[in-house]
Amino acid sequence: EALDWKEFYVKKKEIEKATWPKMDFDYYLHYQHEKGLEKDCKLCHHIYDEKEKKLVYKKGTESSCRDCHREKDEESRRSFQKVAHADCINCHMERSKEGKKTGPYSCEGCHIEQKQRTARELAVVPRPGRGQPDRVLISIKDSRMKEVPFDHKGHEAQSLTCRNCHHEKLIACKECHTKNGSPEGGMVNLAKAYHEPLSERSCVGCHTSYKLKPSCAGCHHLLKSGVTEASCLPCHSGSFKEVGVASKLGNPKELLPANMSGDITIKIMEKDYMPAKFPHLRIIKKLTEISKSSKLAKQFHSDQKTICSSCHHKSPLGAKKEVPLCSTCHSLNMESRKTDTPGLLGAYHRLCLGCHKEMGIKPVDCTGCHAGKTGLKTGMRKQ
Repeated sequence: EALDWKEFYVKKKEIEKATWPKMDFDYYLHYQHEKGLEKDCKLCHHIYDEKEKKLVYKKGTESSCRDCHREKDEESRRSFQKVAHADCINCHMERSKEGKKTGPYSCEGCHIEQKQRTARELAVVPRPGRGQPDRVLISIKDSRMKEVPFDHKGHEAQSLTCRNCHHEKLIACKECHTKNGSPEGGMVNLAKAYHEPLSERSCVGCHTSYKLKPSCAGCHHLLKSGVTEASCLPCHSGSFKEVGVASKLGNPKELLPANMSGDITIKIMEKDYMPAKFPHLRIIKKLTEISKSSKLAKQFHSDQKTICSSCHHKSPLGAKKEVPLCSTCHSLNMESRKTDTPGLLGAYHRLCLGCHKEMGIKPVDCTGCHAGKTGLKTGMRKQ
């Protein structure tokens, strides 16, 4: 239906205000273009030849368009937006005129919310080749830390594009991010480039983002994030010997003291509620199962007692050794404002209910854990 001029300009303003999702050119889309263009890389990839003063294709220099074409025009280089809207869309339109199979050339055809690729889609995508190693031992001259064995091929499988890590150029991190920082690397030194917990491109930052997943957040939501004293050695091991090894968590039953059964009964509120049954062994088994299913967790959960440390976070831990009760540190009548340590009620609710909420599991209500007694109100009781 045609619009009159007033409606047209109203519609135009609405469109201009709309924020389109960024278009991500991932491995799958790249492979579709490789197939469709019969691997004629020069149709998209080029570099500027200073001697000939023109754009030329040179094999082995292929990189992301965004490595040269940035957010805004720079000198004689167009912005990425202009390049994509001119070159990509024109190519699609020309192929459409010729009756060839092609990609979209409308806004909504490219600018859609990034979808999760299916296993079938990813199964046909070969590994992108730019001369990168399968594995590399990252070493820094004069570093006091051991080398880091890095499974480059394995990390490629966890990313959508090379730019997830190589955000400026397709070269090693240390080429721009030097030991002391350089203008080429925005004065971000190498240690920060690897360890900045708030960056989605740093090693630590990327690993930290995985802790937000429901399967991990149950334990990690109350633990110290970023670089900790225990997080150095899993990476700085100095060799490939420990990379990809089987989980060291072992059998959960081997952790419990001999006098402890699989379940624990908590009676601290038995005046108002029925005792709460805590399925201790079942929880340990589930957490062990989750840990063993993750390559990242297997690398960092390197001790059998790791599974215990989220709940028993201040206790000395040992297989088959008893640990202090929660009430040893979290007193029933403690005033947390004076000590910065939660009382027992707060500790249970932060840890138990916090875990359930982060993992999206039930119960998360009072009587779901400790059923109310008949004839008594089941509200909160002042101890």
